[in-house]
Amino acid sequence: MNSIHPPVRTPSPIPYSVIFSLPENDILEPLPTPEEIEDSTDVISQRRARCTARVGQRYVVKFGTLVDPVEGENMTFVRQNAPGAPVPKVYAIYQREVTPRTIITYIIMEDVTGHPLDALWDSLNTAQKRDVCTQLRDAFVSLRAARGLGYFGSVDSTKPRDDIFWADVPIRRDGGALNTEAEFVQAVIDKYTIYCGNSEPQKVEYYRRVLPTVLQGTNESVFTHNDLRRKNILIRQDGNIVILGWASAGWYPSYWDYTKAIHLCDWQDDWHEYIGKILTEYPNQQPWMSTLRTELWSSRFVR
Repeated sequence: MNSIHPPVRTPSPIPYSVIFSLPENDILEPLPTPEEIEDSTDVISQRRARCTARVGQRYVVKFGTLVDPVEGENMTFVRQNAPGAPVPKVYAIYQREVTPRTIITYIIMEDVTGHPLDALWDSLNTAQKRDVCTQLRDAFVSLRAARGLGYFGSVDSTKPRDDIFWADVPIRRDGGALNTEAEFVQAVIDKYTIYCGNSEPQKVEYYRRVLPTVLQGTNESVFTHNDLRRKNILIRQDGNIVILGWASAGWYPSYWDYTKAIHLCDWQDDWHEYIGKILTEYPNQQPWMSTLRTELWSSRFVR
């Protein structure tokens, strides 16, 4: 006798592309599928089209429509070229197309346990703070020693991912990186012109005149983390650090990390003093860059 119930159909797996994966011998647990990732209830953080969640026993996955594969590529580059800078291991990077204009990226990395430095800072004594900052300084020395190809931009040879360059208008017609520090500074001026030119035409002319003089580094690009905030530093149980937050890293002028870190330091405690122990200080460039960032950010809400 035939059953009156229709056969149960197993849903087809979500199609996706693997754009990077470690060799099988380096993967200790089966990699999660997009379905398993999106079904995870162990959410670490979630904000504006980005989610970070634990999946299985070994993995943390950062995924969303605003997650850029270059973040995982940056972390892989650092592990291979700056061994003194501790970063989580990236096991794989996936992408799946939801619509032709909507792509979800998944960065599968090792689950590193620890406490963010911003949650610990007030409880640390001076010696402990110095120890953390010594580790960070060693990490940034290792980053600076990484050898590049001389351009200013991302590891994939495209434009810099710093939020100064968010405008839809490309900084180069081919979308590529910039060849010299002078081109990089000109791109900053061009972005300011796009967003502030109508409201501040005289200031645009002033910046065109003076910024090439004041925004000078070594004329060579250095590998830059570009988001040195305490929330991006994990302190493990043994006291060692792990550095997170590589989404906008890349090849920038020598002053870039310092000026960005001071701009974001919030001036609520002594963190700014320790930034000066971690990074070479660039006090001449910092006020200019901080002013530019503030004005560009404000322009988002008045255009």
